[in-house]
Amino acid sequence: MVNKMRKLLAIASLALTVCAGVGIGIVAAANGIGTSAPAAAQNAVEPSSDLVDVPPARANASGQTYGSAINATTVEEIPDLVEAYGNNGKIGYLKKSDFIGPQPANPKEAAEYMERVEAEYPKTVPLYGPDGVTEIDTFTFQAPSE
Repeated sequence: MVNKMRKLLAIASLALTVCAGVGIGIVAAANGIGTSAPAAAQNAVEPSSDLVDVPPARANASGQTYGSAINATTVEEIPDLVEAYGNNGKIGYLKKSDFIGPQPANPKEAAEYMERVEAEYPKTVPLYGPDGVTEIDTFTFQAPSE
């Protein structure tokens, strides 16, 4: 029983790490962290407990919201299309559905979900324009480190 509980805690921890990693990656990319461009260095945001002043999400012609997820505190607050830097340096949008799936309802579903998620990495998905249809680049999610 103790081993099963430890495994479930490890799985839950990994799930949180994946979500946090995606969020941190998106924030870092949006702020130019890790790039060598001088403008990116000048615009880098110091970590703080305050929310960052970013424009609110907008809606495209299909009704999808698009913009930054930096201030989202719940999954529901994340726009349908999340701003990110692509593998080739283009700024575009990730579909929320490409990195946040249905949430498990119980520990067994959580364990099965984590097995599927771990098998997917690295995972490359399209990066879209604000219309949510036009593919402009790709974005690669890396496996979380343990």
